[in-house]
Amino acid sequence: MEAAVTWQQHSADFFRNIESALSGIPSKPLKVAFGVACCSRLVPYYVRFQAREGWGDIDRLNEILAELWNVDRSFLYSPTQLAGLKDECVSRSPHVLLVVQGRPVWCAQRGQALCCAMISVLDYMSSSEIKDLVAASETTINLAYAEAEIDLEEHGRIPTRSGGNPFTMKAVYELIWYHSYVQDELSRQLKDATRLHDIGSSHDQRFDQFREEHLKRSQ
Repeated sequence: MEAAVTWQQHSADFFRNIESALSGIPSKPLKVAFGVACCSRLVPYYVRFQAREGWGDIDRLNEILAELWNVDRSFLYSPTQLAGLKDECVSRSPHVLLVVQGRPVWCAQRGQALCCAMISVLDYMSSSEIKDLVAASETTINLAYAEAEIDLEEHGRIPTRSGGNPFTMKAVYELIWYHSYVQDELSRQLKDATRLHDIGSSHDQRFDQFREEHLKRSQ
């Protein structure tokens, strides 16, 4: 029980901080930019999923992301347009049955994360509720967590999910939480939120630099 409390406390502390930081970003377009930046970091994972499975449509997802990076247009989408973009994301997300068809769990996760995060951003554009941006943040962190678990399994530092090797849950949680993949993502999100707060306007030249940096990371 102690391990679960420890993990939940780590997570709760971070999400309180990120929610506060997102609330402090001064405009809706810049808040959208935070979410799209999260999505951009998930693009390479979808590319790997598509290459492995021979299924997916990263080209169209990238087109939608390019549209969303035009953050000043976030006010202009009609509910029908937003619903249509969400449907496109849903149709390009791998079905959970990939897991029971013999694929590793992480394979489906890599394909689903980008689509889920994009849907959360579109939800925010419709609702203007911070909880939807937090959902995009959480999806991105969950994939970093899964990738950290894979890395630790491959290096023999924690048992595989099917190994049956007894290992205290507290130790597993601690190793995964403090893995560089997870810590780097947590740090990146807080830095992005702070940076967007300081930029203050999507018309500032510094925003163009922010966008270009994240577009490069998605390649």
